[in-house]
This record gives sequence, structure tokens and C-alpha cells, in this order.
Amino acid sequence: MIVPPRRAEGDPERTRECQQALQAEFRALAQRAHGAGWSETEIEQALFRLAVEHIREHQNAEPASEQRKH
Repeated sequence: MIVPPRRAEGDPERTRECQQALQAEFRALAQRAHGAGWSETEIEQALFRLAVEHIREHQNAEPASEQRKH
């Protein structure tokens, strides 16, 4: 279960809070992939590439004024 944020948007600790909220699900996903027969290296590379792809898609979807804030 992913817990909802407790901090307001813009709070400098919110990103860390989000990371903590996602950590258990992230590890569970990696463990399921390993149980299916994927190696640790393959899982790490795939998760990294998926994260980069997600970031790129998100940045391309934002208006230019929002992208400048990051």
C-alpha cells in the first residue's frame, strides 16, 4: 500500500516522503521480477530505464513554463 502525502506540495521534505512511500512497493516489484527469473542486473537496468523514460515523458507533457521550474 502506498500512503498518501502528509506534507504540502512545495515542502522540501515531500520528495523524501514520497520515496519512503514508494520504497516497499519498489522492492516488492524487484523481488517479483527476481522470482520470475530475471537477474539483479537486468532488474536494476530495467527499473532505471523505466524511471528515466517516465521522467522524459512527464517533462515532455509539461508546458514550457512548468519545465523551467525544475
